[in-house]
Amino acid sequence: MAYHDALTGVGNRLYFQETLSSLLQNGTEGALLLLDLDRFKAVNDRHGHQAGDKLLREIASKLRECTSGSGMLFRLGGDEFAVVLPDVGGTWEAAETAENLLAALTGHRGAISPDSPVTVSIGIAHWPAHGSDTTALLHAADIAMYKSKDQGRNRYSVYVQAFAGTGA
Repeated sequence: MAYHDALTGVGNRLYFQETLSSLLQNGTEGALLLLDLDRFKAVNDRHGHQAGDKLLREIASKLRECTSGSGMLFRLGGDEFAVVLPDVGGTWEAAETAENLLAALTGHRGAISPDSPVTVSIGIAHWPAHGSDTTALLHAADIAMYKSKDQGRNRYSVYVQAFAGTGA
């Protein structure tokens, strides 16, 4: 129970940090995908927290289906999820996973009304290129995720050092 999110059943922030830290220390390459549901606060405001919780469980289930066998899924808190892809060296592999996640969620309405389709913004960072510790890697993925939001949401961005100076 200490390693799983009570609401969704996926790994929690503590498990994420320990897992990622271990992977970073073993010298392999990999990728971190940071996912944030777009306009989730509006879902809670309009439909209530019970509907928001139900939506989070549905989203976690869809993400779990997409990542089984290829990555590890964690809920970091609120409407933020992370997918850790160990042994992924190329950007195309992480991008393919991001595209699969976007496709699985596109148009999903689930527990909420038909006028509120689910969209997600994804940031991708690679280790060791974009960070050699959990804080640096999470920061890089966060910058890339906000770049996705700035570019119109429901998309992914790969971290580029130039993003760090843009205020994205």
